[in-house]
Amino acid sequence: MWNFHTNLDAEHNYASNPLSWPFMTRPTSFYYETPEGCGADSCSSTVLAVGNPIIWWAALLAIPYQLWRWIAARDWRSGAVLVGIAAGWLPWMLYLDRTIFTFYTVVYVPFLVMAVTLTLGSIARGLRNKPQWIPAAIIGGYLLAVVLAAWWFYPIWTAEVIPYDSWRMRMWLPTWI
Repeated sequence: MWNFHTNLDAEHNYASNPLSWPFMTRPTSFYYETPEGCGADSCSSTVLAVGNPIIWWAALLAIPYQLWRWIAARDWRSGAVLVGIAAGWLPWMLYLDRTIFTFYTVVYVPFLVMAVTLTLGSIARGLRNKPQWIPAAIIGGYLLAVVLAAWWFYPIWTAEVIPYDSWRMRMWLPTWI
């Protein structure tokens, strides 16, 4: 069993290398149909395991900042978050040639959210001498963007039947198709 799973190298359209996971370039498609009944010439229904881009791409900035906080400020919280991310992601580096998928990232997504949260907290603390509305606007704007992105991607997370053009607009990267 170990040999099979560690040496699996079958071609698969949605396989992705763990080096690409932080950038969310190749999400796994679990389901895709072209049903009728959406009021357009062509309809789509899909379940695409793509994360919320606002969270994922903010985490690309938050992780290096948390690394700096861990090393320079000796912040144990940053270290704990980074260990959680590393524990979920780095073991996959041993299997770069194996057929693997982005849905394996689910184990460290909570730690990405924590990295972003800690970073937003640092931003707020850094702006404590400014009027309160400034950090509130930054953090509130970010949270609003997360909610709007969740609303936008909800149809492709839940197999809603939508016009093909609406589906296509949600494919922000050509590699998501």
